[in-house]
Amino acid sequence: MQRYKIKIAYDGTLFCGFQRQQSDPTIQKALEEALEHLDGAFVPVVGASRTDAGVHALGQVAHFDLNKPRDPFSVLKALNARLPKEIRVVEVNSVDCDFHARFHAKKKIYTYTLSTSFQQSPFHRLHSLHFPYKLNSSLLEAGCQILKGTHDFKQFANTTTEKNRPPSTVRTLFDVFTTQENEFITLSFIGDGFLYNMVRNLTGALLEVAQEKISIEMLSSLLGPMVLQRNYTTQPAHALCLKEIFY
Repeated sequence: MQRYKIKIAYDGTLFCGFQRQQSDPTIQKALEEALEHLDGAFVPVVGASRTDAGVHALGQVAHFDLNKPRDPFSVLKALNARLPKEIRVVEVNSVDCDFHARFHAKKKIYTYTLSTSFQQSPFHRLHSLHFPYKLNSSLLEAGCQILKGTHDFKQFANTTTEKNRPPSTVRTLFDVFTTQENEFITLSFIGDGFLYNMVRNLTGALLEVAQEKISIEMLSSLLGPMVLQRNYTTQPAHALCLKEIFY
């Protein structure tokens, strides 16, 4: 038996997230169906991050075991031949049997992209949020600085049941910053892990700060274990992308 580590890029528009569901299309389900043809039996896939419905990825990582070992390039070609065109395996490596895509991840980068043009191009609508509103760049930068470091991000996690509530909501953001190219503003979040909807909630809060609707002090007060009244909106999934995972 051989374990493989794969890097995957996908357009998540038509998928209900990464994790397999009963009947809805997911990235994990598509990978497992492709692997079953390759190995002649069901092959479970373990993903590093459970991206939500509509979220994209350039650098998702997963692992699986094959009973019939093959060279990595053959695995890559075989998978891409059977996967939907919205999903592509971009890298395959043989790894030790104790490698775990999720538990061994040290750092992840998520990006959230805004399109600030008056009229958004239809070619950008599935991968960026149309946001043609005035933003205070100095306040946006100050908000990013506030979020950096180790905090309790409980206020920024959407959890509806005890089952999906993590044992700890403390996470470390190594860096949070913005870049701008033409009409696009991209917010980048680099952290050791992320809670459910955390990046979309943090983006919502930062946009409120940059529009001068909430203060930097209010943003800072949200970083703690107390549950306060939310004064920001969870931003849509389609502008979010899992860019890279480090091990």
